[in-house]
Amino acid sequence: SPDIYKVYVQEVKNGLIPYKDGPELLLLLLEFSTRSTSLFGEFKPSFLDIYVNAILNAKEKPVKSLIEAFHPLYLQMSHEDFGIIVLPAAVKMLKRNPEIVLESVGILLKSVNLDLSKYAAEILSVVLVQARHADEGRRDVALAIVRSLSQKSSNPDALDTMFNAIKSVIKGMK
Repeated sequence: SPDIYKVYVQEVKNGLIPYKDGPELLLLLLEFSTRSTSLFGEFKPSFLDIYVNAILNAKEKPVKSLIEAFHPLYLQMSHEDFGIIVLPAAVKMLKRNPEIVLESVGILLKSVNLDLSKYAAEILSVVLVQARHADEGRRDVALAIVRSLSQKSSNPDALDTMFNAIKSVIKGMK
Protein backbone atom coordinates (compact mmCIF):
# COMPACT_ATOMS: atom_id res chain seq x y z
CA SER A 1 0.00 0.00 0.00
CA PRO A 2 1.33 3.49 -0.83
CA ASP A 3 0.54 4.72 2.69
CA ILE A 4 2.67 2.01 4.31
CA TYR A 5 5.43 2.67 1.77
CA LYS A 6 5.35 6.39 2.62
CA VAL A 7 5.69 5.60 6.34
CA TYR A 8 8.72 3.37 5.68
CA VAL A 9 10.45 6.00 3.52
CA GLN A 10 9.86 8.71 6.13
CA GLU A 11 11.11 6.44 8.92
CA VAL A 12 14.29 5.69 6.95
CA LYS A 13 14.78 9.36 6.08
CA ASN A 14 14.33 10.41 9.71
CA GLY A 15 16.78 7.78 10.89
CA LEU A 16 14.19 5.82 12.86
CA ILE A 17 14.87 2.70 10.79
CA PRO A 18 18.62 2.02 10.60
CA TYR A 19 19.82 1.12 7.12
CA LYS A 20 23.57 1.73 7.09
CA ASP A 21 24.54 -1.71 8.37
CA GLY A 22 21.80 -3.53 6.48
CA PRO A 23 20.95 -1.60 3.33
CA GLU A 24 18.62 -4.30 1.97
CA LEU A 25 15.50 -2.40 3.12
CA LEU A 26 16.71 0.74 1.37
CA LEU A 27 17.35 -1.20 -1.84
CA LEU A 28 13.90 -2.79 -1.59
CA LEU A 29 12.24 0.61 -1.11
CA LEU A 30 14.10 2.06 -4.09
CA GLU A 31 13.35 -0.91 -6.35
CA PHE A 32 9.68 -0.80 -5.38
CA SER A 33 9.38 2.91 -6.12
CA THR A 34 11.01 2.63 -9.56
CA ARG A 35 8.15 0.39 -10.70
CA SER A 36 5.78 3.37 -10.58
CA THR A 37 6.80 6.65 -12.19
CA SER A 38 4.48 8.67 -9.97
CA LEU A 39 5.62 6.92 -6.79
CA PHE A 40 9.29 7.39 -7.66
CA GLY A 41 8.67 11.02 -8.58
CA GLU A 42 7.06 11.61 -5.20
CA PHE A 43 9.87 10.01 -3.18
CA LYS A 44 12.92 10.81 -5.32
CA PRO A 45 13.74 13.98 -3.31
CA SER A 46 13.70 11.91 -0.11
CA PHE A 47 15.99 9.28 -1.61
CA LEU A 48 18.37 11.96 -2.92
CA ASP A 49 18.47 13.48 0.55
CA ILE A 50 19.16 10.09 2.13
CA TYR A 51 21.90 9.45 -0.46
CA VAL A 52 23.65 12.77 0.10
CA ASN A 53 23.53 12.40 3.88
CA ALA A 54 24.40 8.70 4.12
CA ILE A 55 27.01 8.49 1.36
CA LEU A 56 28.42 11.85 0.35
CA ASN A 57 28.31 13.54 3.75
CA ALA A 58 29.30 10.42 5.68
CA LYS A 59 31.65 10.78 8.63
CA GLU A 60 33.26 7.43 7.83
CA LYS A 61 33.59 5.40 4.66
CA PRO A 62 30.23 3.79 3.81
CA VAL A 63 30.12 0.05 3.25
CA LYS A 64 30.01 -0.97 -0.40
CA SER A 65 26.62 -2.67 -0.03
CA LEU A 66 25.12 0.64 1.13
CA ILE A 67 26.64 2.52 -1.81
CA GLU A 68 25.31 -0.12 -4.20
CA ALA A 69 21.85 -0.08 -2.59
CA PHE A 70 21.33 3.29 -4.28
CA HIS A 71 21.83 1.77 -7.75
CA PRO A 72 18.14 2.20 -8.73
CA LEU A 73 18.47 5.89 -7.82
CA TYR A 74 21.64 6.27 -9.91
CA LEU A 75 19.81 4.85 -12.93
CA GLN A 76 16.93 7.33 -12.53
CA MET A 77 19.02 10.40 -11.76
CA SER A 78 18.40 13.44 -13.98
CA HIS A 79 20.89 16.15 -14.94
CA GLU A 80 19.07 18.47 -12.55
CA ASP A 81 19.40 15.99 -9.66
CA PHE A 82 23.04 15.37 -10.45
CA GLY A 83 24.13 18.95 -11.14
CA ILE A 84 22.22 20.74 -8.37
CA ILE A 85 22.05 18.20 -5.54
CA VAL A 86 24.64 15.45 -5.94
CA LEU A 87 27.64 17.08 -7.65
CA PRO A 88 28.12 19.98 -5.20
CA ALA A 89 28.07 17.59 -2.23
CA ALA A 90 30.40 15.15 -3.98
CA VAL A 91 32.94 17.82 -4.95
CA LYS A 92 32.84 19.35 -1.46
CA MET A 93 33.55 16.01 0.20
CA LEU A 94 36.19 15.04 -2.39
CA LYS A 95 38.04 18.19 -1.34
CA ARG A 96 37.47 17.70 2.38
CA ASN A 97 37.66 13.91 2.91
CA PRO A 98 38.48 12.14 -0.35
CA GLU A 99 39.36 8.89 1.41
CA ILE A 100 35.74 8.62 2.59
CA VAL A 101 33.85 9.35 -0.64
CA LEU A 102 36.20 8.51 -3.49
CA GLU A 103 34.88 4.96 -3.95
CA SER A 104 31.28 6.17 -3.61
CA VAL A 105 31.74 8.78 -6.33
CA GLY A 106 33.38 6.17 -8.55
CA ILE A 107 30.38 3.84 -8.23
CA LEU A 108 27.99 6.74 -8.81
CA LEU A 109 29.73 7.89 -11.99
CA LYS A 110 29.99 4.37 -13.33
CA SER A 111 26.26 3.79 -12.73
CA VAL A 112 24.47 6.97 -13.82
CA ASN A 113 22.85 7.12 -17.25
CA LEU A 114 23.95 10.67 -17.97
CA ASP A 115 26.30 12.42 -20.35
CA LEU A 116 28.93 13.69 -17.92
CA SER A 117 30.61 16.10 -20.35
CA LYS A 118 29.50 19.27 -18.58
CA TYR A 119 30.64 17.99 -15.18
CA ALA A 120 33.98 16.50 -16.22
CA ALA A 121 36.21 19.53 -15.57
CA GLU A 122 34.75 20.14 -12.10
CA ILE A 123 35.08 16.50 -11.09
CA LEU A 124 38.56 16.12 -12.56
CA SER A 125 39.83 19.15 -10.67
CA VAL A 126 39.36 17.28 -7.38
CA VAL A 127 39.90 13.69 -8.55
CA LEU A 128 43.20 14.11 -10.38
CA VAL A 129 44.87 15.10 -7.11
CA GLN A 130 44.05 11.58 -5.92
CA ALA A 131 45.64 10.08 -9.05
CA ARG A 132 48.98 11.24 -7.62
CA HIS A 133 48.34 10.04 -4.08
CA ALA A 134 50.85 7.74 -2.37
CA ASP A 135 48.13 5.14 -1.68
CA GLU A 136 47.78 2.82 -4.67
CA GLY A 137 44.13 2.09 -3.85
CA ARG A 138 43.24 5.77 -4.09
CA ARG A 139 45.13 6.10 -7.36
CA ASP A 140 43.21 3.13 -8.80
CA VAL A 141 39.83 4.52 -7.79
CA ALA A 142 40.74 7.98 -9.13
CA LEU A 143 41.73 6.46 -12.47
CA ALA A 144 38.47 4.47 -12.56
CA ILE A 145 36.62 7.76 -12.09
CA VAL A 146 38.58 9.31 -14.97
CA ARG A 147 37.67 6.26 -17.08
CA SER A 148 33.96 6.64 -16.25
CA LEU A 149 34.08 10.34 -17.07
CA SER A 150 35.74 9.73 -20.42
CA GLN A 151 33.34 6.91 -21.32
CA LYS A 152 30.29 8.99 -20.43
CA SER A 153 31.35 12.23 -22.10
CA SER A 154 30.19 12.85 -25.64
CA ASN A 155 31.37 16.44 -26.06
CA PRO A 156 34.73 16.58 -27.89
CA ASP A 157 35.64 19.83 -26.09
CA ALA A 158 35.11 18.15 -22.71
CA LEU A 159 37.27 15.23 -23.79
CA ASP A 160 39.97 17.64 -24.92
CA THR A 161 39.81 19.46 -21.57
CA MET A 162 40.06 16.12 -19.77
CA PHE A 163 43.03 15.06 -21.88
CA ASN A 164 44.88 18.31 -21.15
CA ALA A 165 44.15 18.07 -17.41
CA ILE A 166 45.44 14.49 -17.32
CA LYS A 167 48.48 15.44 -19.37
CA SER A 168 49.36 18.23 -16.94
CA VAL A 169 49.12 15.80 -14.00
CA ILE A 170 51.38 13.33 -15.79
CA LYS A 171 53.89 16.09 -16.59
CA GLY A 172 53.82 17.13 -12.93
CA MET A 173 54.84 13.61 -11.88
CA LYS A 174 58.21 13.83 -13.59
